[in-house]
Amino acid sequence: MRRLVPLLPLLFAGGCLEEPPFRCQSDEVCFLEGFAGTCDLATSSCVYPSADCRGINSVEGYVNGKGLCVPAPSNNVGPSSTTASSSTTGDESSGTTATPTTASTTNDSADESSTTNMQVDDESSSGSAGESSSGTATTGAQDCQESLDITGEGSVTATTVFNGFPATNSVDGLITTSWFSTGPEGDGGPSVYGWNAAADRCITRIEVDDNSAHSNPDFRTGYGFGSVVVRVVQGERVVFEETVQLPGTPDGPFAVDTGGVIGSRVLLELNAHENTECGGFSELRVFGG
Repeated sequence: MRRLVPLLPLLFAGGCLEEPPFRCQSDEVCFLEGFAGTCDLATSSCVYPSADCRGINSVEGYVNGKGLCVPAPSNNVGPSSTTASSSTTGDESSGTTATPTTASTTNDSADESSTTNMQVDDESSSGSAGESSSGTATTGAQDCQESLDITGEGSVTATTVFNGFPATNSVDGLITTSWFSTGPEGDGGPSVYGWNAAADRCITRIEVDDNSAHSNPDFRTGYGFGSVVVRVVQGERVVFEETVQLPGTPDGPFAVDTGGVIGSRVLLELNAHENTECGGFSELRVFGG
């Protein structure tokens, strides 16, 4: 693919350009199949604890996003109590571009507590959305039923960000702009997008708009996902989880009703990218109080 200057992708029908391998900058972007990892600052790569790579004296070892045993992170921080099994799903994207940007967070105040020990509560949720979905939830407080738009009370992050399409595009109030990732992680893993509040909030509903109204008609189809796992997290505990199937393209807007839960983070695990170069959505809205 020809090398282009940053402002040109919107002018071409070929879609997003390719990005370089993902290089992490903080722990909060290291999240793979429900497991929190650690950003090894020496290599700028995400590593995950694994019992399959135990070292001397049975000290817990680590794997990278491709499931290969790697040394413990040099910064020696991160989750340690629950192990992630070896996996062929990765956390590194491939490709090059003339003006690359790597994955980054949009706000350093996001909650960086480990989600390795996350547990999903057993009570059934009444909310569902999309073609096929199932969810579980628990209310954090009996009066958690407010329905105000609290999107602006949180910051947004993503495991990868394509140059020119930042995560903040998803909360700018415009359905003509979109956040785009750099495509599947490693060997086809999900992209993870997060909304992060500074403190716990009542969260009752989560809405996502697709790319169907993007200002570039070429991005309106073919840049979505096959399914999304929606989670609400309180501390290290998942208090709500629901899977929404997204057949066809564009994905179509979807909404998930949580039944009323208390949490500080909304995580979207976006699977089955329709395009291997990039994928995303236009708007996120979080309701509660």
